[in-house]
Amino acid sequence: RAYVNESLCVGCGHCEKVCPYKAIEIVEVAPGKRVARVHEVECEGCGACAATCRTGAMQLRHFKDNQVLAQLMGLLGG
Repeated sequence: RAYVNESLCVGCGHCEKVCPYKAIEIVEVAPGKRVARVHEVECEGCGACAATCRTGAMQLRHFKDNQVLAQLMGLLGG
């Protein structure tokens, strides 16, 4: 499942847009501070959000970035 390192998240919303399961939303946690929040029940751990995250805030539990990218490349036929 995906999780967010809130100290790295800038709340850009890219992860929310690419999630095919609609498991991510951007929430305001403090005035002017927005972060991604993962709904773990809906998250299928596909890695689309982690691959899109420009700050490295979105990660998958038990997977390293290169493992996620390899998995995505395999799905895309690359």
